[in-house]
Amino acid sequence: MKKIYLSLVGAAAFAGVMPAAAQLPNPGFINWGECIPWTSNGNKTAVGTTPEHWTISNVVGINGMGATAVGTEVDGLDADTKAVALTNNPNPYMAAQIVPGYITLGTSWSTAVGMEVIGGNLANNDGGAFGGLKNETRPDGVYFHYKHTLAEGNTQQATVVAYLWKGTFTQADVPGNIVLTGAPATVDMVNRDRNILGMDTNKGGEVTKSEGAELIAKVIRPIVNESDEWVELTVPFEYVTESVPEMINVIFAANDYFDSQKIEKGNTFTVAAPQLVYWSKLSDLTISGTSVEGFNDAVYTYHVETLPATDEIAFTILGQAATAKVEEKDGDIVITVTNAEGTDEEGLSEHTYTLTTKDLPSAGEAISYEGKLTVEMGGGDITDGGVNATVTITPDADGTCTFLLPNLTLGDLGTIGDIKLEGVKAVTEDGVTTYTGSQEGMKLLGGVITANVTLNGTVDAEGKADMTIDVLWVDANMPIKVVFAGEGKAGIVDIEIDNSNAPVEYFNLRGVRVNGNSLVPGLYIRRQGSETTKIIVR
Repeated sequence: MKKIYLSLVGAAAFAGVMPAAAQLPNPGFINWGECIPWTSNGNKTAVGTTPEHWTISNVVGINGMGATAVGTEVDGLDADTKAVALTNNPNPYMAAQIVPGYITLGTSWSTAVGMEVIGGNLANNDGGAFGGLKNETRPDGVYFHYKHTLAEGNTQQATVVAYLWKGTFTQADVPGNIVLTGAPATVDMVNRDRNILGMDTNKGGEVTKSEGAELIAKVIRPIVNESDEWVELTVPFEYVTESVPEMINVIFAANDYFDSQKIEKGNTFTVAAPQLVYWSKLSDLTISGTSVEGFNDAVYTYHVETLPATDEIAFTILGQAATAKVEEKDGDIVITVTNAEGTDEEGLSEHTYTLTTKDLPSAGEAISYEGKLTVEMGGGDITDGGVNATVTITPDADGTCTFLLPNLTLGDLGTIGDIKLEGVKAVTEDGVTTYTGSQEGMKLLGGVITANVTLNGTVDAEGKADMTIDVLWVDANMPIKVVFAGEGKAGIVDIEIDNSNAPVEYFNLRGVRVNGNSLVPGLYIRRQGSETTKIIVR
């Protein structure tokens, strides 16, 4: 997060060549292959499978005896993706020895002396991950979906660990295989998790660092709450230096990752669609040292009585690699925040904030537009050249708007319901307002049809609305193209709604209602009556 005064922004906010956007590989866990657990004595035996570019912590035991798989491929968020189910599983020959289930962008490893057992655990056991993925960007966090279940009587947390660093950390004489008796083979291990994070190690010798090697950012986040439904979560990085990273590792574990003595059998942690997020918003905005009234990072337009001079404006950027450009445009002051390194949880890399002296439309004032509606389905026009229709656009309190096409009819199917899109983005330039919005999983025809809907359209200065609504009927894999050709503005419908006594509801970004009393960090939609805003919980 960076505090910016306009005198420091300059006109060349986007100058220079940015590194290519970094993203986690194979985020849909589509491609899988043999898992060959790494050992210090050169194991070549496969145990189970693992997603491409990731390593599940399956262990081979002693020449295959005691081999244990702790990760499997399961259904993902949709029909086109998979997820990884991690489970703490017992060694088949030593039921008291529970192998921790985790997955890493680096290499997993473990060591133990099999004949030495203390308190149900193998003596001299150790393990974790080393190495990672090349990365030269500064992401703001890791965003993913998860399910977390505990076996009966268990209480142990799951863990998300991620860290960025540069240079190399090398620990001498680290044992890296499992033996029945005697001493495991040792190696000089490069970029071990604990070494980079500055944590003590149970096994291994001296740690040396290359010149300039340093930890740049980290997150170690316990997952305590159980859920057998998908939960969305962003775990933000804590940055400790301003350096540019060279490497990243991300680890998801069905256990307390850094406590190998407390591995509970049967606990599961299922992970889907992990990605790095790069924020591009403002977290505050001031004029001459006074906060803009009602500022919210998800509200993008603010009315001011007098347009301030640009040097009176200051703001804080939310996004490690984000930059901002300030300009006067069409009588407004526009602040454009861009993150050239990647996108946020909503797939956006840019947000625009506007200070204007123009009157803003109030929430609840619906503007209707008349025109002709054509529907193409199954390769033909099922409306015989179009039917009369009316759409409405309602500005919302958060600076976005709600689009409504009521009573969409599909031939013999009859009326399947309203196409209603909330949170539609509206951008006005040269008198023309462009509208873009989408929603996945819209339920139509009483829930029989599940559809992904995308809106692209314009309203010109004369009030003529032209909209294209692409509807993908998911289960039938059938695209439906809906085109509204506007004839003009029909009028304004005044809707007076008192939201003050309406119940407050919270939804995740997939539109699923969540408990507002137990929100975990992430991005949510808050709705009270007709007022809808997006909030970030940290």
